[in-house]
Amino acid sequence: ASLLSYFIEIMSGKKDIFIYKLFQPAKGQITNYTDKLKDEIKTGSNLNGLNAFVTEILLLLFSVVVVLILYLDNFTAAEIITLVSGITLLNLPIQNLHHFIIDMRRVLPSMRRVESLLEIIHPDKELEFNHHYLLKDSGELSIKIENLYFQYLDSATIFKDFNKSFTKGFHLLKGANGRGKSTLLELLVGLRMPQSGSIKIESPYANMPYTDLFCLVQQDSFLFNDTIYNNLKLVAPSLDKEYCTSLMKACNIYEIFQKLDEGIDAKVGEDSNSLSGGERQLISILRGLIKDAPILLLDEITNNLPESVIDGLLKYICTKRKDKLTILVSHQNLDGKYFNTITNI
Repeated sequence: ASLLSYFIEIMSGKKDIFIYKLFQPAKGQITNYTDKLKDEIKTGSNLNGLNAFVTEILLLLFSVVVVLILYLDNFTAAEIITLVSGITLLNLPIQNLHHFIIDMRRVLPSMRRVESLLEIIHPDKELEFNHHYLLKDSGELSIKIENLYFQYLDSATIFKDFNKSFTKGFHLLKGANGRGKSTLLELLVGLRMPQSGSIKIESPYANMPYTDLFCLVQQDSFLFNDTIYNNLKLVAPSLDKEYCTSLMKACNIYEIFQKLDEGIDAKVGEDSNSLSGGERQLISILRGLIKDAPILLLDEITNNLPESVIDGLLKYICTKRKDKLTILVSHQNLDGKYFNTITNI
């Protein structure tokens, strides 16, 4: 059940695993689950031999009871029923264990398929983008989208001859739901590929791979069933708690995490069930800020957050990332003073 639950979490968070290159930690968690299951199956197999022995003993005991009943002939009906029921009840746990071992063995083929799949995946290999993506070394950081066309299978066209440019600074993309704002961010980072047109990136970061230039923070983020601090450290292994504290204070969110019983050492729980939607969203934002990629894409991150927190976050991004490129997608009415450009889609 834990393995299945974890797989569901991974499937829902596959985009974050790709963006933050968290495949190895995820693989490690899966391996831990499969190793534990194998150990339990091995232990169960050893017990299965004992099951047969105990079953034989119970059958022998049952035979002795039957002989005693026939020989002595002084048992009441209630006593006979009690004796037979008692022996039957003793056998039930053994039968249940036997069925459990059979069920566990049925899991083995699935685990082997999972392990085979993990062996053929090469997460560290840089993606080979098609001709629609162009990366050029330059003195200024910028994105230029030209004649972009994108359509989901069997659905309406999302972008047709779409053109837009972004330079360093803080940019807001506004528009109603369903207009393609989130899709555009996924196209930029490479989670989706356009059918035609081009996305040109000019970057002063020589030799930096395309995917390392970007960080995408989405509404539904993937968190491991670990502490808040350890989830943040996955992005930056050398991260210390002092920096976490200073970053939270700078973003005006420190008090939110201080209210938790163990602060940033609190467990997020399975499927982040120990956190509120707002707390989970803030961890995702912090992770994006800690990665500090040249191009930061923020998808509806202000949902579930109070106005005071939103202002603190926007102020931090506006001042601390002015020499980098940040794009925020939102359908909310945000204070325009923080943004270099505001575009309606």
